[in-house]
Amino acid sequence: MSGPDMFPSPRRTREGFDVAADVSIVENVQRPLKGEDAEVIDTEHCIAVIDGVTSHGEQIEGKSLGAFAASVGREALLEAAQIDCPAEERPRRIVEHLSARLRERLGNRSFQESPTFVFAAFFPEHALVVRVGDCSVLVDAQPLDAMPNQPLRVEEVKKKMRERLAQSGRHTSIEISAMTRAWQHERRNNDEGKAGFYAYGAIDGMSVPRSLIEHCVLPPGDHEVALSTDGVWRPALRSAFEGPEMTAEQMEHMKEDPEVPLSEKAPDDLTYVHFRVHVPSRG
Repeated sequence: MSGPDMFPSPRRTREGFDVAADVSIVENVQRPLKGEDAEVIDTEHCIAVIDGVTSHGEQIEGKSLGAFAASVGREALLEAAQIDCPAEERPRRIVEHLSARLRERLGNRSFQESPTFVFAAFFPEHALVVRVGDCSVLVDAQPLDAMPNQPLRVEEVKKKMRERLAQSGRHTSIEISAMTRAWQHERRNNDEGKAGFYAYGAIDGMSVPRSLIEHCVLPPGDHEVALSTDGVWRPALRSAFEGPEMTAEQMEHMKEDPEVPLSEKAPDDLTYVHFRVHVPSRG
């Protein structure tokens, strides 16, 4: 047998390199408690988890502000996967597109607090991971914020904040969670000169400082990746790489277990996707 079907052309990025990653989904779990999570499962263009943020009871188009923001984020991420630009500019251009789309959808409407979302995404065409905010990312059992050249460690900052508040003995767990959310709003998208290590990135229609856009390109080879909204605790994700995978029921049990530390509970929507990636060598 001969002909073009025998030797299909390799998938290529817009830069012309044969580096588009092949992706296979291992597990995808969603537990909608508030309906403010969203996901993108497109193994050719984008895999992402999105966490909408709501602090007040306002609504837009029949949805909470967080649910509205997450739905806009889902559409915008699929669009952003098609952006054609130099590799070094791509993370920033992706985030700029998300901010612009949310701003466009909001129009002239105003709210006590702007609809906001955070996200973690993988773009197979470029073997690129991008995160803004506190969604969890594991690459080969290593969190994104522990990988080289990551200036922001937002999960570590939040953990330290909770520990410091808990040690004071003056606050309940509910108060600690509320104070953490207030800190996130106060420090949202502050640049390093104003907030330094304690800044917090989020998509709210305004500009996101470069220092709050975390990203990495996966090297050639085989990888295990997990993305989750911040309602999923790291030990549950790590189990996918180090032992039997947790079921949704096991996760729910951990959530209700009083022996599990506050920082490891999941009081929010739960969305995570675990997938395998093969990144070909450039050639």
